[in-house]
Amino acid sequence: MVMVTDGIDNYERRFDPEDPYVQAAIADSVRARLVVYAIYFQVQGLADRTLYGNNAGQSLLLEVTDATGGKSLWQGMGNPVSMQPYSRRLPAV
Repeated sequence: MVMVTDGIDNYERRFDPEDPYVQAAIADSVRARLVVYAIYFQVQGLADRTLYGNNAGQSLLLEVTDATGGKSLWQGMGNPVSMQPYSRRLPAV
């Protein structure tokens, strides 16, 4: 499974390794035997414009992808110019 997201939890805008939504995503993905890949893409919300928001979102995505055996892909704090480099790093479907 590939997610394109900023990883920001809009219900709880802080980094929490025990975030219940992240833990549920991990549990559901593992139960379904999904390998999750995440491509970080900023959606320009208020939380996305901060260094803290960027780091929190990327860290939460990394938590999900690590737990499922996938990878988190990002290019610094901004959006990628092209998705093509990421597509080469994803498994063939």
